[in-house]
Amino acid sequence: MNSAWIIGAGSGIGAALAEKLSRQGVRLILSGRSPEKLEGVAQRMLNPVTCEVLDVTEVESVNAVWQKISADRVPGLIV
Repeated sequence: MNSAWIIGAGSGIGAALAEKLSRQGVRLILSGRSPEKLEGVAQRMLNPVTCEVLDVTEVESVNAVWQKISADRVPGLIV
């Protein structure tokens, strides 16, 4: 797996998973509602990451981020 999209990466299990995958060299796309929390998590990563703000209760928001990140390649893992 070379890339992962983690939804809810701003805290808790999502942030912990991001840290673990970063140590394994996985390219990360971090998503959540709070840009500040996402940036805080991103700063702790060993590799560059992409942060995409979204609210999973808004289908348009999820679709827009999916279109953006899948244009390059589909992530190997979506959590």
